[in-house]
Amino acid sequence: MSDSKATSDEDARLAELMQECNEANTRGDVKRAEALSLQIMAAIMSKKDQKPSPWLACVTEAAAHEDRHEWSEAERCYRAALDVAIQEGRDMEYKAHSDLAGFLSLMGREEEALAEARLAERATLQSMAVLRRRCLHALAAYERDAGNWERARELVDEIMTTDALLQDRVGYAGALVSRAHCHTHGGDVNSAEADLNEAWKILEPYQASSIMAGHHGALARWWRVKSEHLRLAGDLNGERDAARRSLEHTRILANATQVKRSIRLSSLEESLKRYGEALDSAAWASEREAVERELSDVRVMLYGPTKAPPRSMAH
Repeated sequence: MSDSKATSDEDARLAELMQECNEANTRGDVKRAEALSLQIMAAIMSKKDQKPSPWLACVTEAAAHEDRHEWSEAERCYRAALDVAIQEGRDMEYKAHSDLAGFLSLMGREEEALAEARLAERATLQSMAVLRRRCLHALAAYERDAGNWERARELVDEIMTTDALLQDRVGYAGALVSRAHCHTHGGDVNSAEADLNEAWKILEPYQASSIMAGHHGALARWWRVKSEHLRLAGDLNGERDAARRSLEHTRILANATQVKRSIRLSSLEESLKRYGEALDSAAWASEREAVERELSDVRVMLYGPTKAPPRSMAH
């Protein structure tokens, strides 16, 4: 069998596994979804042994530089990956802009990161719905962080449409959580609570899973928005408990080696920071000290001894 035929067969099998996993999630069959996720991870790991494409080689080198805190070299590789992706097609261009946006955000260059996320969104206008949805989720988060709540809500409304068409229940739950976040910020407590309750019915069965990183990411976001919802309602102890639950799910995500290291660590950094703020609100000073120590350790792993992006990189 030729190498190209073998690769084609492997890609087809991987697509079948991902489709089966999506169907299991839609049914709420957690055990079957977990078993298929393990098969998908094994298939992806086997593909890593093959000679990488020029784009993947650049991205892999960029991640290695990130892990060694070689920031200028990492940015050079991400931009080289973007140059290659522009030549290869729009779907690759979306991923390259998205990767660069993530790196720039890590460096504290939020305006540049938002600009790259918007370019990623434009690159998915003619893409498959699943890629479009993934990109819209990311851009909505960047817009929220920039304070552009109205634009974030517009993006979430589009996500709701694509998720309904795809019948991706977990993706739909994630969109509900994003919409609840917008409702919370806008002071619409009842609508926020309704969206959170509907999302919980979908996400709750996945709490016991130990391997499904994406689902734990969704659960972590659910508890984070819930904590903000409770804070606005004046329930500071409830806010603290919800922030702790968010941290628990983020810890599981942080141990998922199939997820990029900088994403795992930055998610853990943000969750620890949020939990520390909730402890302050609830006047739990004794536990706050332990959180601060862990947060310091995570920042060393993420950024090196400086515990922050280098000033020469943060514009």
